[in-house]
Amino acid sequence: MKKYTAIPRFYEYQPLGYHLNDFALIRKGIVWHLFHITGRGLKGGPGLCNESLALGHATTTDFIRWTEQPAIPEASGACYVVRHKGRYGLIFRQGSICWSRDLFHWSKPESLQFINNPARWYDRCNKPEEARYIGPRDPFIMLNPETNKYLMVFCDRTEKGDVYNRGCVGAAESEDLVHWTYLPPVFGPKHFYCESPHIVPWGGKYHLFFSLSPEAAVRHAVSEQFLGPYRELGEGNILPAYHGAGDAIQCDKRWLYFGRVMEREEHRNKGRLIQGRLSLPVEMDFGPDDRVSFAPYRVLTALRGKLLVDGFRRNWRIHHGDWRFNLENTPAQNLYTEAPAGAVLGSAYFDDAEFDSTTLVGNFDLECRFQLPTFSFTAGVHFRAGLLLRGCLRLEFDALLQTALLSDATGTVLCTAPLQDFQLDRYYDLRIIYLGNFIQVYLNNRLLMYLCVYGPDTGPTALIVWQGDAIFASLKIYQMPESPPVPVFPGGEPLFPGLP
Repeated sequence: MKKYTAIPRFYEYQPLGYHLNDFALIRKGIVWHLFHITGRGLKGGPGLCNESLALGHATTTDFIRWTEQPAIPEASGACYVVRHKGRYGLIFRQGSICWSRDLFHWSKPESLQFINNPARWYDRCNKPEEARYIGPRDPFIMLNPETNKYLMVFCDRTEKGDVYNRGCVGAAESEDLVHWTYLPPVFGPKHFYCESPHIVPWGGKYHLFFSLSPEAAVRHAVSEQFLGPYRELGEGNILPAYHGAGDAIQCDKRWLYFGRVMEREEHRNKGRLIQGRLSLPVEMDFGPDDRVSFAPYRVLTALRGKLLVDGFRRNWRIHHGDWRFNLENTPAQNLYTEAPAGAVLGSAYFDDAEFDSTTLVGNFDLECRFQLPTFSFTAGVHFRAGLLLRGCLRLEFDALLQTALLSDATGTVLCTAPLQDFQLDRYYDLRIIYLGNFIQVYLNNRLLMYLCVYGPDTGPTALIVWQGDAIFASLKIYQMPESPPVPVFPGGEPLFPGLP
């Protein structure tokens, strides 16, 4: 057998030559181990092919630098790993378990034993027209602090009711990870089908996160009891599209959330969205109303390099439109907020206004403050401004539509995000992290967007006002490390023998 060589990765993790799907994370010492479905996108097909041959495996200590490890041929499919009595149990495809003491070498699979009939709560008719949505999938396992037994939650469907509202998060419990007893659903029936459920304990309550088929975005439910029932908060996604199949872990007293960010198999508009890479972590926090927010991973701040752009005094030029630079603190147009020294004001009523930086940037971490001030209502009430990134991506904030939009160079909208209670005459803190082909957008430290984009490796930054006025202040752009080139196997040898 040819010796395997570990290959380092940087930022969003992806196995060499393959895509990543549902995953699980577990810690051993200072090293975190990632186990995941892996496969290749089938041209013209809806998902990954060859994803049933082995589980992918990678390791990290900081969730930024990854090392791909040999695949695990003993297992495949959605999985979860739990430590039990000095060993690690890897449960996969909801019906099998392998054991390991080091997370690298695994026993042959043995079947799980379920001692009661699931049909009391769950549909097992396997109707052909609903075959994809029958049977338990996507296990998540956690020790129940109330009974000291393991609780497994999984996605499933109930037997009766409206076909579009039979999705549920099912449950089973065990003392040894091998013998299981089915329990009633902890959530639902509601929705067509739930995906990738997982539970986070916080503030004396339990928070259930899951995706909706076809595995897009994230939903949130909460309960005072570990076994539920969980009640959904709101009726919308709490994370932007392209960010599904998630998991949350506790690391250094912080909760980190990971998702599988989808990407386009082909650049620009010719491709379709497919399962992609493991996202960088985002930090979770909960408010007094149980709502969750996601903030930037603080380790990224420590990676900042050279300060490429600091304010607007140097290396900026007016491309067109009306712009004014503030030498000192002055009242804003609305007269009751302030435009600080060093800020710029852009106005656009008959044509858009653009203010360009001549500094080219590649991977970057950008921070700035901005507001859309009221001034003259005779010119209309549509206020819209934003930035041009790497010379190709337009990030817009529309106060009238209460929406943030991200568009590519052709004007195609790639992503939208609702702006909750976005107000005129109020300053907002914006942070944009752009690494390789992935962009994260935060407003007031809350995640708005995280998705794969395509464009040039480097380009200029510009401020743009399309309608109304905008004030930009305290702009800083830091250089971020580039991802090293990913080598290929000699002769194009596939990672898993037998895969085309």
